[in-house]
Amino acid sequence: MAKMVCSLDEPFPIKPETADYEVLRVLVTDYEAGATPAEIAANTELSTSRAAESLGALSTSALINQEDGVYYVNPYQADRLKRRLESVDAVEQLFDSTPDDDVYAEPGWDDQVSSIGMEDDSDTVDSRSSRTVEEDAEGLVAEIEEQNSTG
Repeated sequence: MAKMVCSLDEPFPIKPETADYEVLRVLVTDYEAGATPAEIAANTELSTSRAAESLGALSTSALINQEDGVYYVNPYQADRLKRRLESVDAVEQLFDSTPDDDVYAEPGWDDQVSSIGMEDDSDTVDSRSSRTVEEDAEGLVAEIEEQNSTG
C-alpha cells in the first residue's frame, strides 16, 4: 500500500538548499526510474552516505517509497510533490528579491509612521476602556430608542 504525502494544509517539511530538497528534486524529476543512494550522489553534490541519510529521512516522512534498495516517488504523488517543490522555489525567490531597504523590516518602523487619526477620535481605546460594559450597553439602548422614536 502506498504511503501518503503530507496534506496540502500541512507545512511542507522540505526546506530549500538542503540535502533532502536536492534528493527529492532528483527523484521527482525522474520518478519512474527511482534511484539508489549512489545514483543520487552522482546527480548531486552530495556524498553517497549523505544521500542515503536523506533518502531514509524522506522515506520515514512518507514523501518517498523504497523497495529493494531503490527509492522512488509514488507516480500518483509525483506531480503534487513537484508543485510543492516549485512553490518552495518561488517563495525562496520572492524573499531573495525583497529589497534590503525595506523599512518594515527594521525595528521601530512604527515610530516613524504618523498616527491614523486617533487623536481626533473622541472615542479612543483609552476612553472606551474607562467605561464599563453596562454604560456602553445603556448608551446603545438609548441610541436605538432615540432612532425608533424619531424614525
